[in-house]
Amino acid sequence: MQMSQPDATPGGYQPPAGYQPQGSYPPPPDGAYQVPGGAYQPPAAYQPPVADGAYQPPAAYQPPAGYQPPGGGYPPPPGYQAYGQPPQPPKKGHVGLIAAIVAVVLALGGGGFAAYWFLGRDGDKTPSASETKTSKKATKTKTKTPTPSPSPSPTPTETETPEPEPEQAELGVWYECGIGGDLEVWAVEGDYDAAVKAAEAWEEVGCGAITLVSKPLETMTDEVIAGVADGSGPDIVVGYPSQFRQWVPALTLIQLDLEPLEGVMAPNALASLGSYGVPFGAESVALVRNNALVQDTPATFQELVEQAKGAGTPESVAIDFVNGSIDAFKLYPLQSSFGASLFETDADGLLSGNFTMGGEAGHTFAAYLATLGSQGVLHDTTDGGGWDSFVIGEAPYYLAGSWEFEGLLGAGLDMTALAVPPAGDYEAVALSAADGFGITTATTQELAAQEFVFNFAVAPETSLEGALAVGVMPTNLEAQEALIYQEPAWEAFVDAMNGADMYGVDLLQGDIWTPWETTLAEIITGVATDPAAAWDAMAEQVAAATGVTTSSGITDTEFGDLSAYCDYLLSDESDVDTSDNQALLEKYQKMAELAPEGLQDDMEVMVKVYEYLVAQDAGDTNAQAEVTLEQAEAAADQEMVALDYCLATLFGY
Repeated sequence: MQMSQPDATPGGYQPPAGYQPQGSYPPPPDGAYQVPGGAYQPPAAYQPPVADGAYQPPAAYQPPAGYQPPGGGYPPPPGYQAYGQPPQPPKKGHVGLIAAIVAVVLALGGGGFAAYWFLGRDGDKTPSASETKTSKKATKTKTKTPTPSPSPSPTPTETETPEPEPEQAELGVWYECGIGGDLEVWAVEGDYDAAVKAAEAWEEVGCGAITLVSKPLETMTDEVIAGVADGSGPDIVVGYPSQFRQWVPALTLIQLDLEPLEGVMAPNALASLGSYGVPFGAESVALVRNNALVQDTPATFQELVEQAKGAGTPESVAIDFVNGSIDAFKLYPLQSSFGASLFETDADGLLSGNFTMGGEAGHTFAAYLATLGSQGVLHDTTDGGGWDSFVIGEAPYYLAGSWEFEGLLGAGLDMTALAVPPAGDYEAVALSAADGFGITTATTQELAAQEFVFNFAVAPETSLEGALAVGVMPTNLEAQEALIYQEPAWEAFVDAMNGADMYGVDLLQGDIWTPWETTLAEIITGVATDPAAAWDAMAEQVAAATGVTTSSGITDTEFGDLSAYCDYLLSDESDVDTSDNQALLEKYQKMAELAPEGLQDDMEVMVKVYEYLVAQDAGDTNAQAEVTLEQAEAAADQEMVALDYCLATLFGY
């Protein structure tokens, strides 16, 4: 395997000065990960088709000894044409995509609009037949609406070591390639070690050679876009959610069929990269307890604080707050327990775009932070931070990130990892986002690249080893089970990730962390004398950085102020069934209502188009079109220009 790395150590968590990081958590002595239960039956290996439709592996290929695929396998994406119609940039609730499709239908004369022109112009024709902070948090995030607890918040469940089963089986092996080939993989330096694990597995089985290149975060995103454009780009990329959010609208990634991974991967993580990437791991946060100081944990965070104050230690709950910088990622479970989640979530558990961080819930959390600050529970320090305080026994609790926990295990403490208890009336939900593998449109070996991603990169063993190597929790469910069996204390981190507010790839994210963390620090230290006002000012900045639900601010266009118009198009309200002419009529009526003066006449034309189509659907044979073909085509063109302004706001181009 050819590897290329920068001289600098890849980015990632930097522990406090003097800390000696431990090696990766070792596997059992026999080298095979052990999971409870009977023999594991792996999912079928990817079986790409050949010209005659029947897959035939190379004659020399022999699958790993003992491997019995159950048949079937991962089919390539149905109907995907590698260099045909490029995938449309996704957006929340498919709204931008729907608007684009409607406009294209109008421009091309397809579907119901074709019927309009054949039937409506003369009324005598037949209708025609015919979609880092240390934790790399700057690249992650997502949210969901907390549900009020029907009863007092449950006591966090402590992790207990499971009884070994009489028989143990090796962790499932998926490694199999039918096409194989030499591939080039570019990995952001923080995920480089995870890519190494997958590349080693590919080469060990004899599928081909991997040229693996480590790229710095600061330059990789643009390098991939440029490389795909000029043909020098890689076959596969490995990166953070923030990078996928820029690669997708630039049309640098192919769409993948993720259905074969349903039930195999954590659902919220699997959905987080859309259909453009396969996630291998995601960060999480848990509460770690020093059992030498306290042996049980109350059900609420405030009760925990009171308990910890009686432990006779200088600190109660240690958290990273050093030289004025506090970790909002770690505090998020407490924030979400007040109902101040960053955004609501959709049915897949992904951030939906409805901003919920401001308002009364945020005010209540801000007041609570101010109280913790005045009590000295949270305070600034100039050396070490929460990590050092916990490791040397000065605090019974520590809010720890998954990227730190292996180092804590190496510190030799008697610890228990727990779910973060709520401070407010809602469940304490962590914040997360998934790192993943994507296949670029520059590849000339799409089927081999899919084999690498589906059969190797997110297989149980490589998912487990790769995720731990870069400080995230594996998204593969079998890998999670194996991890917990090895070390039960990981269970709290796995559970937090599986239930986290997961930041989706279709949300634009600017710099949310600077205003967020600065305000948290000012509230805790008392610099912000009015916590509610400080929170409101910060929430406005964070909302603007996400570019979704606050006013889009598109005022300087040839149409006039498009803010309200774009806000509607980028909301779930405008997500309608494109085969339902009545729904489309109502959508265009709303667009006409919100359109500025320079676009309003065009939207009125579109309203008349769909009024005619609805009348036709109702069987009105006397219905007549009130606009000409030229008027409708011109209106569709203007709609596309306005849509481009809206998408520019969403994707930041």
